[in-house]
Amino acid sequence: MLFFFKKPKVTVDCFIDSKIMADAYSIRRAIKLTPSWWQDLTPTCPVSISGITEQVPTSKQCSGFLSLYKESWVVPLWSDLIVHTASNGQYKYKFASNETWATMHTHPSYQYQGGFTDKIHFKINCPWHLAENRKTKFLFLPATWSLADSHAQLHFLPGVLDFTSNHAIHANVLAPKAEQQYRFFAGSPLIHLVPLTEHEVRFKTHAVTEQEFKQLQKDTHPRNLNKFS
Repeated sequence: MLFFFKKPKVTVDCFIDSKIMADAYSIRRAIKLTPSWWQDLTPTCPVSISGITEQVPTSKQCSGFLSLYKESWVVPLWSDLIVHTASNGQYKYKFASNETWATMHTHPSYQYQGGFTDKIHFKINCPWHLAENRKTKFLFLPATWSLADSHAQLHFLPGVLDFTSNHAIHANVLAPKAEQQYRFFAGSPLIHLVPLTEHEVRFKTHAVTEQEFKQLQKDTHPRNLNKFS
């Protein structure tokens, strides 16, 4: 007799203390947030080769792109944001919102001695609190296909996380030491989360009260074991 066992699902619970943000900027399947330039592509385009016009595939058929967007989830930016960097290594920022979560931080240079000496480090703090109880690993990647045109000078640092010991998904960024302004728009893709598992994965959104959110953070303190994430 054959027995078939259904693989357990992996559920990532995503908490935020704003119903409006939960509805507008929920973490969602990446295929729902493909870049606008890619959406406008046709599967092929005419190209003249040795005097003969042929239909050549476009990025619309790129297997690497399609696999990434079908198999990952995207964290969209939750607010408009402007970052000004300076040649002396300083920066300043302004979120469109004045909420308490609208913050950025910098890791002290002694945490990466000898590295990134010509760069400015800043961390865009994400307001989501993620929880998952199976220690499932997720590859944390920048949404490069959406960011490359407008933010080519910025390096968004990748990593591997689990949401059992780490509940934050802040974006660590390196920028040149230069006078420059970078503008980010609410709703635009910022981060890919790629599940490193064969199990089916779902992200479930929860809008909670401010008090409930603070209690969640308190109950899971310290929020992560990797102080650089």
